[in-house]
Amino acid sequence: MNYMNLKVTMLFVLCLLFSHFTFAQRRLIVAKKFRPPKYSFYEGQTIRFKLKGEKYWNKGLIQGLGDDFIRMHYAKIMLSEIEAIDIRSQQKNFLNTLTGILAIGAIGFPGLDTINGVLVHGEGVDGKSWLIGAYLATGAVILYFIQKRKVKIGKKYILRVGEI
Repeated sequence: MNYMNLKVTMLFVLCLLFSHFTFAQRRLIVAKKFRPPKYSFYEGQTIRFKLKGEKYWNKGLIQGLGDDFIRMHYAKIMLSEIEAIDIRSQQKNFLNTLTGILAIGAIGFPGLDTINGVLVHGEGVDGKSWLIGAYLATGAVILYFIQKRKVKIGKKYILRVGEI
């Protein structure tokens, strides 16, 4: 009989512990209409956005999400007031990675080749390696400007608060 009470007690404790982890977390979703979420922002993340009718961008820490507003440190911003959102912090794709690799290669390749040529082989500075570095830097700059940086809210994209 005592063993049965222990099983029930352990089951109750486990249910209590797991129920703590199952609460839904709210997130700000940027998505195309009738499509799955494209970008998500959670409480505690920094978001950069532009309000309707303003020319400058605002930046703030999301402290809370309501059904139709974002609560920040000193402000409560309605979702309908947001015109565009900066999504550079949300992009983790091949183009973004390639841009970083090209930028590092543009500095690293000519530098290492020059150090190797001058210190190890006793040769002068090779112009070909600096030309290759310039090509890599040009490729990185072009890819940087091709990347999408902001999403306009309205016709194509919608902004809503959802739960996971």
